[in-house]
Amino acid sequence: FEGGPQTFTHAHFDKGHFILEAYGESLVTDPGMILYSYPGSAALKDSVCHNVATVGGKNQSYLDASQAAVIRELSHGDRYELLRADLSGSYKELRKYERTLLFVRSGYVLIMDRMESAEPGLKWHLHSKGEFRSAGSGDACSVIHRFEAAADRAGMHAAIAADRPLMPSFRSYAYADVLLSHCLTLSPGEGVHEL
Repeated sequence: FEGGPQTFTHAHFDKGHFILEAYGESLVTDPGMILYSYPGSAALKDSVCHNVATVGGKNQSYLDASQAAVIRELSHGDRYELLRADLSGSYKELRKYERTLLFVRSGYVLIMDRMESAEPGLKWHLHSKGEFRSAGSGDACSVIHRFEAAADRAGMHAAIAADRPLMPSFRSYAYADVLLSHCLTLSPGEGVHEL
């Protein structure tokens, strides 16, 4: 989990970003970096290349860089780990961005984001080395989307719930025939300011 204040020397726009690995596979990942001489290398620092939200396709804008990711709660027990953070200092456009990560041993992870934006254009990004495919939804009124990401030694089943319908889109990031990540992006309808 990428927490703490944001610095601007050699840094990515990634506060609140998280990764998840299992059995040697990068299930929730960061596309990483490539040769600096490659013209597209600077784009991999952008927020869209991390497991965070964007507003209007822009990078994190830092309302308060010293409070970019404030950990509000960190607790653990025999069967769980919990982290709750306030990411609203990372965005001038967001009134609220709370991220909770709960790991229930062994094998369940819950990520809960609550966002409220002053502007439309919210998008939520999730990167994996495994390729995403739809695993179905509920009935027509359902706001639960199911996705799978399969890699060689491990896989991930994701059930994504929201209080409104979300539109999924998919893309892949690669360099010189090397896969950096597959990306699932979810966005609500036009003009939606909360997610």
